[in-house]
Amino acid sequence: MKKMRSLAIVIVAGAASVAFAANGTPSIAINFGADELGVDGAESAYVEGAAGVLKTVVWNNFETLSSDGDQLELVSDVDGQSVATAATVEWNSANTWSSDGRGNEDSNDAEEETPDRALMLGYLDNNPGTSVNINIEGLGEEFTSNGFDVYVYIQGGVIDAGRGGGYAINGGTLDPFDFVQIDVFDDIEAEHVIEHIAEDPDAIFEGVYEQDVNYILFEDLNYSEFNLQAIALYPDGGTERAPINGIEIVARANAGVAGDFNANGMRDVGDLDLLAGAMGGNDATFDLNGDGSVNYEDRRMWVEDLTNTFIGDANFDGQFNSSDFVAVFGAAKYEKGEAATWSEGDWNGDGVFSSSDFVAAFGGGGYETGPRDGGLQTVPEPSSIVLILFGLCGLARIARRK
Repeated sequence: MKKMRSLAIVIVAGAASVAFAANGTPSIAINFGADELGVDGAESAYVEGAAGVLKTVVWNNFETLSSDGDQLELVSDVDGQSVATAATVEWNSANTWSSDGRGNEDSNDAEEETPDRALMLGYLDNNPGTSVNINIEGLGEEFTSNGFDVYVYIQGGVIDAGRGGGYAINGGTLDPFDFVQIDVFDDIEAEHVIEHIAEDPDAIFEGVYEQDVNYILFEDLNYSEFNLQAIALYPDGGTERAPINGIEIVARANAGVAGDFNANGMRDVGDLDLLAGAMGGNDATFDLNGDGSVNYEDRRMWVEDLTNTFIGDANFDGQFNSSDFVAVFGAAKYEKGEAATWSEGDWNGDGVFSSSDFVAAFGGGGYETGPRDGGLQTVPEPSSIVLILFGLCGLARIARRK
């Protein structure tokens, strides 16, 4: 039986002002290579605060290239709070490296001393014909009941076009050097395989996450334990590398309410604020119209088509009128460049309250027209068959009373 220990783990929770961890469901976020020191050996690679695609707050920070065969305990992020779990992690790699400060073509230009820069700073590295192996065990029902997604951060330290490798989940327990025998990615015997070949030699990380550039995503998995292997393999003759900066295991929300990104069972302004944070990317969770990108059209669809209200309905009462102006100007963020939410005037999703938000709101043509037919829709309307069943249940109760 494998040993368990928790001495090498440092849990860091960020500011309590962050409303939701990840997408509102539990997540386990792991940052590897936390002992890499960055520029001049003076910058920490520990993640302290909201980081990653979903701005998860609580991170498990691990140092060194290997856990020495031990299963180390993990905590999860639940609404920005650290919660103990039965889950553990074991890993091994050739070494750790840094995306900045190691004398390479440094690939991390994110703002210094920010959680996102720290996440993409240190990483588990590999050499040609070797792999990084990460074993997760003990995932509970909070992850297996609806399944989960795995985000794998892959910035690395050198971004030459043509560097590449493969990432596989549940590919067995091959010795890392067995991968030398694999000639093409299709020969990797695993349930889920993602091939990643760097195409852009200028893909420097500047604090913005882009799928298949600095992270990859395994979707809709359902295991209580799994193995992730990053395989330094490039059959076409390029440089063989498959780094891992960190991973996030994110429980999937119950799919009962479309647009319920914070998984509280209904659509509300918290979902709009999460959607704003995802705009400019291509996370399928927020891509409501399925066009491959998250943008203003997804925001408009959430507001008008799903929730049946108007761009500009700051107080979320189902109509756009002067009371919304009272609400947003009361927040005193107009044209100040400060971060703003939907309720504070950020209607177009660019993160601030400015004149462009009024352009978006008045462009919808709903000012002082009253609520839309059917009113505000925060949850799906019950189907007729459900209403009939409720009615029959009621009649049955009446009959029993008689």
